[in-house]
Amino acid sequence: MLGESAPQRKMKGIQDQMKAVFYECTGPAAEVLRLGLLPLPQRRPGEVLVRIAFASINPMDWKLREARNPKW
Repeated sequence: MLGESAPQRKMKGIQDQMKAVFYECTGPAAEVLRLGLLPLPQRRPGEVLVRIAFASINPMDWKLREARNPKW
């Protein structure tokens, strides 16, 4: 399509999954974190889809993953 870059065309047709590190239960990182493929999120009206290459992990993130009670 006109106006689309090669990565945009690739996203539309070929790549319908994304690599992700995720967890499905709480516990120590070495036991619960998984690297795998997840479906790409679908954009809804009024939303945008942003490609993320890197993300930070904050203390609250790992405390929630370990099921610690955060002190609000």
